[in-house]
Amino acid sequence: MTSILIVDDSEFARTLLAGSLSEAGLEVVSAVATAGEAVLAAREHQPHSALLDLNLGPGPNGIDLAQALRRIDPAVGIVILTTYEDPRLLPVDTESLPLGSVYVIKDSVTDIQVLVDAVDRSIDGASRMRISDPPTSLELTDAQADVLRMIAEGMSNAEIARRRGVSERTVENTIGRIALRFGLRQSPDSNLRVKLVRAYQSLTAGNGRA
Repeated sequence: MTSILIVDDSEFARTLLAGSLSEAGLEVVSAVATAGEAVLAAREHQPHSALLDLNLGPGPNGIDLAQALRRIDPAVGIVILTTYEDPRLLPVDTESLPLGSVYVIKDSVTDIQVLVDAVDRSIDGASRMRISDPPTSLELTDAQADVLRMIAEGMSNAEIARRRGVSERTVENTIGRIALRFGLRQSPDSNLRVKLVRAYQSLTAGNGRA
C-alpha cells in the first residue's frame, strides 16, 4: 500500500485530505501542520510520497520542506499543492523544486483521484529523477510573467530594469505587451500598474496564500 505524509497548516484541509486519501486506498502515515513536524514524521514513517501545501505560514514553505525531505530520502515522491494557476507567478523559486516533483493546482482537484494520480506520478518521478513540468496556463512569456510578478511586489520600472539587467524602455515595452494580453489600456482616471496588480491577484487567488 502506498504511504503518504500530508503537510498543511490548515487543520480542516489536513483532515479532509487525510480522510479522502485513506478512503481512496492510500495509507496516511501522518498529517501535520509544520515543516518541523513533517521532518520528524518523515524520519519515523519513511512515506513513499509527501503531499505538501506550498504556503505553510511563517517559516519554511513547501519547496523548502520538499528539499529537506529529499535529503532524508532521495526516493520520496513530492506533490506540491497551490492556488497559483501559473508557477511562474509564484513568489518563491520554483526552479529549486526537487526533480520529479508534481505540481498540482488546487482548483484542478475535481475529485480525489486527481491527487491519487499525482502521488503515483511523484513516486515514479522521484525514482526516475525526471522533472515533471508544471502547467503553464497563461499566454505570457517567461519575461512577461517575471515582470508582472515584480509589479505586484511593488517594484518600480527602474527597480525591475536593474533586477533583470535591461533598460527601463525594455521594461516599459514589456508592460505594454502584458497589458495588451489582458486587454488593459491606460486612461486619465486610472493607473495601468494598479490594473496589472489586480490582474495578478485574480490569477493568484488574491488571498496571499500559495
